Amino acid sequence: MGVTAAITAGVQIYGQYKANQAEAKAQKANAAYLREQKEFQEMITRREVDIFKDESTEFMGQKVSAIAASGIALSGSALAGVGEDKASIARETAAIAMGGENKSRFIGMRAAAADAAGAYAGSSQKQFLDSAGIGLNAYASYRMANAANKKTPPLKSPSSSWGITPDGGFSGPLRKGN
Repeated sequence: MGVTAAITAGVQIYGQYKANQAEAKAQKANAAYLREQKEFQEMITRREVDIFKDESTEFMGQKVSAIAASGIALSGSALAGVGEDKASIARETAAIAMGGENKSRFIGMRAAAADAAGAYAGSSQKQFLDSAGIGLNAYASYRMANAANKKTPPLKSPSSSWGITPDGGFSGPLRKGN
């Protein structure tokens, strides 16, 4: 391979390596940020549940006081109304908690995905695949340039009679004149 092509490929491989490292660092920082956001979401959910419970307890206390002040006995339909309100409060408390848990779980999934993306971006596997692509592209460019200048023989597979001619055409058993 020509010196220029080798230097160019080396610079591209190094640049890709640095880009992969930067991507890995950015993904890891994103994952850390998302884990922090997950903790905040969990705190927000606990706070929302606590506020709702406090407001509901105050509401129920006012309702029972109003029933008692009116002289109605806390039995029958009055008691059934209080029971329905308590059940409704319990359902709403569960819905608030579940909504917060779902948000937190989704943020956690995004953090895990960012961790995985960061790990892959910094992996030797990704670096090898990127480097191999750059190297193969450089080699093919070199061979094509030299074939056009007729400095090298056509590319040919050692196990077949197929090949690429210097003019960019193909040679093989199906072409006339071979």
